[in-house]
Amino acid sequence: MLISAGADLDHETKAGRTALMVAAFYGQVSICHLLLESGASPNQESKDGKTALACAAWNGSVSTSSLLVQLNANVNYQAEDGTTALNQAAWRGHVETIEALLDLGASSEKESLDGNTALMKAAANGQVRAVRCLLKGGAKVNHESVSGCTTALIQACIHGQTSVIEELIDGGASVDQETKVDFTPLCAAAVSGQLEAVIVMAMHGAKLDKKMKDGSTALIKASVSGRVDSAMMLIELGADPHVEV
Repeated sequence: MLISAGADLDHETKAGRTALMVAAFYGQVSICHLLLESGASPNQESKDGKTALACAAWNGSVSTSSLLVQLNANVNYQAEDGTTALNQAAWRGHVETIEALLDLGASSEKESLDGNTALMKAAANGQVRAVRCLLKGGAKVNHESVSGCTTALIQACIHGQTSVIEELIDGGASVDQETKVDFTPLCAAAVSGQLEAVIVMAMHGAKLDKKMKDGSTALIKASVSGRVDSAMMLIELGADPHVEV
């Protein structure tokens, strides 16, 4: 009745949501279909940077996500902050939604403005199954952000996600990959004070005394950052306390 009476299908609430976004969030497939067939915009972005597809992906609605893409929602649409629906699903660990989006053509290499891909988002949030799914779907395990600041393994180390660290290494992640900003996964774990991550990286063969292009090591970076706990752990594991820059 409201549609036939000429209701504005793309009207935004004070929170910036449209009827399609709300329906997508709650997985209301039939309502989404009706709104889209009646002319609702499939790619309208809310004030907080979410499209209807991103709302569906965030809440893990596979059928709604599939319908939206089939009815012209851009599967690789990047919001103002650069995030995509795949990023949203990866952060939340919605494996079935990730699989559906990948099948529909979602790119796993799109970066948000903070330099994170879907794999990096999943790694940072400890989503082991999502990480496994993305790797199986073709995500590049050693992809380095355009800024040269991070990789999926570095994100896992920063956040102390040891199970993800294991999964990424099993999937081919390089334990000593050095970014453009002179950082390795071991450095990330040490500087962040993630002692368990430091231990796991050492167990998997990370070079404790590897020198970056700037001449520093994980121990030096930990010391400069005031991470006495990490520095002591590195020395206990065998790092040379006498290495000079």
